[in-house]
Parts: sequence; structure tokens; C-alpha cells
Amino acid sequence: MTHRWALDTEFLEDGKTIELISIALVNLDTDEEYYAGNITCDLGRVKADPWLAAHVVRHLPPCPSEFWRSRQTIARDLNALFGIAGGNVGHVTPEIWADYASYDWVALCQIYGRMIDLPKGWVDKCREFLEYFKPRLKEYDTLLTYNPIFMDRTKTVGLISARDAVDWGLSGPNLRGSGVGYDVRKFEPYCLYDKVKFEVPLGKDGSCWDRYYCRVREMAERGAIPGGTRRNLESLGAAVTYGAGVDEVTKLMLADAQTSGGLLIAVPQSKALALVAALQKEGTPVAVVIGRVVAGQAGTIAVA
Repeated sequence: MTHRWALDTEFLEDGKTIELISIALVNLDTDEEYYAGNITCDLGRVKADPWLAAHVVRHLPPCPSEFWRSRQTIARDLNALFGIAGGNVGHVTPEIWADYASYDWVALCQIYGRMIDLPKGWVDKCREFLEYFKPRLKEYDTLLTYNPIFMDRTKTVGLISARDAVDWGLSGPNLRGSGVGYDVRKFEPYCLYDKVKFEVPLGKDGSCWDRYYCRVREMAERGAIPGGTRRNLESLGAAVTYGAGVDEVTKLMLADAQTSGGLLIAVPQSKALALVAALQKEGTPVAVVIGRVVAGQAGTIAVA
């Protein structure tokens, strides 16, 4: 049996920690309600926050009162509400919904204990991995991003429409891959994201490839582009013109020497179709005639 709960928490967030102030739950199937405050929160810090003072503090019941409870008491109450007390785990499945789930979930989980410290040596191992990964990123990008076989196997797989992505509460590349232009780091910034300039890459069809592509663009924007690609872009000069909607990251990805093109063969026009047929017969994923060589002044390539 599944019970649906609407969750809302009030919390103090300072960029380092999220401290629970109060928690409210409503059972969407039975209308049962639960509301409690965290007696161990630092109310002095809460009242010192202008937004919390104006919108939260004045609505809280006086302290002390039955409303204010310890984390342990709140945890026992929630276990009973969710039907997981007394060995009844699995008898009732709580389905919990929240408007600001990324914060509300942290506040809910911390009721059951503080967040553990990072394991000893984790930061060093993380830095070690980044040093290993960054120079290989181009190799992985070359192997996958515009690989026709990879694209054929991912472009029509796992399709999620923009409406479904929103209705299901998806976030990150799962949301943006469906073309929904929302990134909490930009529209509701936390930590240092309000001091960082970055674009929000979007997919089109909500496929596995779109979600992958969003991440690739994010990595490209963060500078994971080799110098050779930048030199390629510079060498094009006036030979290429770009439309107003083409950003710098897209230009860099188009100028990549390995993933932006393939093998270009020039043959007499009378033999072009025969060559395409022969390449396709040999299993070449993509073989097409893309243009013809004509006499005259050099032209330009326009990217819209």
C-alpha cells in the first residue's frame, strides 16, 4: 500500500549547512497532518536572517510548547506516520513530494542523524581522479559524442517529453535534456553559483543522447577543450560566419578537429554515387554527397 505525503520544511541555509527549523507533512490520501519544530535549531541565527525573520519566525508557535521537539522525537513520529515503526517496514510505502526537494530532502534526512564527514583522503583521491580524467576527456568525447553508431543507439532511446520531465519532478540533465530551460544553480543559486557565469545547455528530444550532450556542453564550458580546437577556430577566420544564436561553446564544439567532421573525399561527379554505394556496402555508418567543387572565388560557410 502506498501513501502520498506532501512535505515542506523551513530551514536556515548559509552555503555550508542546512539547519532544519520546522517540518510539515500532509497525507494526500487521508488528510492527516503533522507539524513540528526542531527545538535544537539555533533560533538566534534564524531570527538574524532577514528573510526568515519576515516570512517564517513570526508564524512559529512560541517556544517552549508542544510544537517544539527534539530530532529524535520527530524521527519517531515520522516512523509512525510512514508506517515503518514496530517492524512494519514494507507494509506501507511512503511517497513523498516536495516543491524544493533538493533542500527538503536534506533537511528530512538530517532528522535521522548528522551528515557524515568525508572519508579520510577523499579530497586527495578526487583531485587525483580529476588530474587523470581531464586529459582523457577529449578522447572520450571523440569516441562517443558524434559517433554515428552511438547516436543511432541513443537518439531515440529513453525519450522524456518536457511536460513529463516537469510532472515527474526531474532535475539536472534529465530536465534540461528535454528542453526545459531551468537550472537551480542559476535561478535559485546556492553556495557560490551566483558569482559564476555559465550558460544552461538544453537538449531537444529528451533522449539519452540529449542528456549526455547537456553534460558534454557543461564540461566544454568549464574549459575542458584542448588548445588544438581553439587554434582550429582561430584559423577559420572570416571563412565562417555565425548566426546570432550560436554561442562560443557551440563554436568550439564545431571546430573540434576530430568530432566535427569525418573523411572528406573529392571524386569526379560521375563517380560520386558509385562511391557512396560502395562505402555503404562496406558498412560505413554515414556516407553522403555533401556538395561539389566549383570554380570561382572562395566562399564562406554560414552556421545558423
